[in-house]
Amino acid sequence: MRLLSSCVIAITCFAPAALASTKPAAVSWGKPGVTLEQYRQDAVECGTAAYTMDLSGTEAAKVLKRATRELENNEANLQTLSGNWGYTQMQLVQRSAWIIHAARPTLRFREVRELQEQGLAVCLTDRGYKRFSLTKEQQDHLRRLKAGSPERHQYLYSLSVDPMVLGEPAT
Repeated sequence: MRLLSSCVIAITCFAPAALASTKPAAVSWGKPGVTLEQYRQDAVECGTAAYTMDLSGTEAAKVLKRATRELENNEANLQTLSGNWGYTQMQLVQRSAWIIHAARPTLRFREVRELQEQGLAVCLTDRGYKRFSLTKEQQDHLRRLKAGSPERHQYLYSLSVDPMVLGEPAT
């Protein structure tokens, strides 16, 4: 029975993350005159604030919490039934599948990601950053740089302070 729960957890937790990681960022943030050190500090502070937001009162969290509680109840019911698989056990397994389907975890995780992105946008905007879209060429170049690498940080920073990229008048 723990195997069933483990599979459910793996599907609901890791599938959305895997889906999200396949699409590179098409936008970034910039601020004229910011130093690389300040740029990195602001990114870490705003990213941390967005990641650690209290989302417990959101509809997404409530739906996922309710589904988790229902799945735990199903598992407890499965464990109390006799060792032979009968009609009742199959009904509980089917109910678990229905609970997951009804909760729509991919949608819920997308909603959470959107709330976190909104929080990130507010934080960066409050610090004077401006959102800009990456061109196809910039996205292609970024895709070739390893996530988290100093080269990637430097490349994004170079874009973030470029007045042409930010649509700022040249001084």
